[in-house]
Amino acid sequence: MGHDNQPDHTSTHLPPGTTVAHYAIVRHLGNGGMGEVYLAQDRSLDRLVALKLLLNSLNREPEARSRFLREARTLASLDHPNIIKVFEVSEHGDRPFMAMQYVDGLTLGAFARAHRLDSSKLLTLMISICCGLEAAHANRVIHRDLKPGNIMVDRSQRVFLLDFGLAGINQLESTDSTEKTITHLTQAGYPIGTFAYMAPEQLRGLPVDQRADIFSLGVTLCELASGDHPFVGATPAEIASSILRDEPRMFPSGTNDLPPDLGKAILRCLRKDTARRYQTVTDLRIELEDLLDSLRSGHSEQPAPLVSMRKSSHLTERHFVLSAELVRELEYRSPQMIGDRMTYLDNGTPSDTLAVVLHGMGLDQRSVADVISHLPCRAIAPTLYGFGADSPHRFPLSLRDQSILLRAMFRQVIPQTQAEDVVMVGASSGSDHLLHMLSDDPAWGKEIAGQLLLGVNVSLQTCKNSRIFSELKGDTGTELLASLQAAGKGLQSLGDWLLVSSYQVQVLEKFKTDLAPLSRYASDIVAPFAARGHQQFIDWYRLAVEHLPYVRFVFLKDEWEPLDMVLQLHLEKEVLGKKFTEATIVRKDIPHMQLLHAPTVVQCIEEFLAGMMRD
Repeated sequence: MGHDNQPDHTSTHLPPGTTVAHYAIVRHLGNGGMGEVYLAQDRSLDRLVALKLLLNSLNREPEARSRFLREARTLASLDHPNIIKVFEVSEHGDRPFMAMQYVDGLTLGAFARAHRLDSSKLLTLMISICCGLEAAHANRVIHRDLKPGNIMVDRSQRVFLLDFGLAGINQLESTDSTEKTITHLTQAGYPIGTFAYMAPEQLRGLPVDQRADIFSLGVTLCELASGDHPFVGATPAEIASSILRDEPRMFPSGTNDLPPDLGKAILRCLRKDTARRYQTVTDLRIELEDLLDSLRSGHSEQPAPLVSMRKSSHLTERHFVLSAELVRELEYRSPQMIGDRMTYLDNGTPSDTLAVVLHGMGLDQRSVADVISHLPCRAIAPTLYGFGADSPHRFPLSLRDQSILLRAMFRQVIPQTQAEDVVMVGASSGSDHLLHMLSDDPAWGKEIAGQLLLGVNVSLQTCKNSRIFSELKGDTGTELLASLQAAGKGLQSLGDWLLVSSYQVQVLEKFKTDLAPLSRYASDIVAPFAARGHQQFIDWYRLAVEHLPYVRFVFLKDEWEPLDMVLQLHLEKEVLGKKFTEATIVRKDIPHMQLLHAPTVVQCIEEFLAGMMRD
């Protein structure tokens, strides 16, 4: 596309160098409910701006165009250091856009995950958020979609409110039926806000005022202080139900030195009765400022737990039903599969980010239950078909068939989470499986924000457990015993031996003599490396960095030797391609089987999420 051409409305994103009015696109930053946002260079004033264009899919809808322009006018009417500024509103061709202040930083949610904040900095951030919202309310503007994803923190820890797309919209029609309202709000394409942060009166479709923003602010402050959401649910309807009916769960103090009165302030924001909330943000700001003054003067009370509660999220087991149409797509088909189910665990944590964690060889969702229950974002853990502990049928499906089923599950489940960013996490053979799926359909990379590959295979040398299981028969005698003994060679500690042994016992107790599904899957994992050696990893690496926005390969010490062989080839022949970066390769000085240890995986995912948000 030429620099001064009209944008190609059939493409996904405008490429770097495209000119929109007097702005030159630098790179795509992200998409919102109505617009796509780019970093752009203002050639007139020689400055960077955030350029927001109405989505192509909405450009012909009068209401969408009207709402987009309403957001621009709303932002332009607000002049405050904690609210993003609008510099210009215009059209490129027939496509409206606004040029806004560019904030070099992170969303509030990403910032909180990436930094350990003491009480003073935490309260300072909270007060800044209140100041921005206070200015909006002073101008008779209600945000209606306040959440961590709509708050930015720059490198100097200055706060900015953004995305006033719902501000000024007419009140929703009232209804006596909560269920009817929830159904109405979940209709495809109806941009009404984010359930997890909506006040009860907003969910019910009643008229709202500034106190609805105060409720959303309370949810946001609770997450900022603790990383936990005060209401729990696996689906939008469940979250809405919890907000309408349940008392908020408060956060554990852990080792925090939070002032005890902070919890009381947040609870007051979350009152279901609007008359019992703070009536203005000013009242809340003053109370937080008093807490900060007391903290700095050393006169604060002895910190105490706000409310005792477990750190981990509540997990819900859910199911995906196989239809006849879906079974018809598989290489292996059985009428018994029709109506059968795949299982996945859901931590129900409201978040803009969804992590999908795929288990390792022969395991199921239980092996990563402790992982997803401790993640700060929404997370689900699917189980391969027939790999569950209570699976009624164990058919020998190929890896390709399993991929077809996973994709179908993702198409149904992921939209229900309302996540803006989806990251895929593979553990051991789960990493290989994700790369297989990307290889089958490289365009899939456009649907996800990042991919974390833990303990991915590099060569046949690293396919230890997969090779063992690929050779298993229905015999538990001498040959099987020899295979299991071989797997224990090279283990350097009793702890490692116990970990490996418990893993094999867990797998074999589940499958017993019905080993054909496990053997078939393991054979498909091993086959590419048996045929092509480390060249398979090289091709997968190049594919991943080419098609994924953010990717990280984490190698445990069992994989270092073959990895070094590949890196040596890269030094000599640049085999990993010109897009290779050191940041995509991470080494962890732990054994491969440590991936069965939940804290290890949680740490890797949290580091990955923080890195993805920074970059």
